[in-house]
Amino acid sequence: MTDRQLEELENVRKLLMLLLYKMGATQDEVATALDVTQARVSQMLPTTGIRPAKVECLGTEEQR
Repeated sequence: MTDRQLEELENVRKLLMLLLYKMGATQDEVATALDVTQARVSQMLPTTGIRPAKVECLGTEEQR
């Protein structure tokens, strides 16, 4: 894998983590999913300044 490819994968991981935070996931939850410590997650993507987003369920009334 080239350095450029590795950098792109790291960027994708950070963007996915950001999305999870915006949806309300905690660093502990992300750490569990990645099988790392909460401290490692904090190093990978500090959450200071990240505000939750309003997320609405898409689907039919019966699915909600």
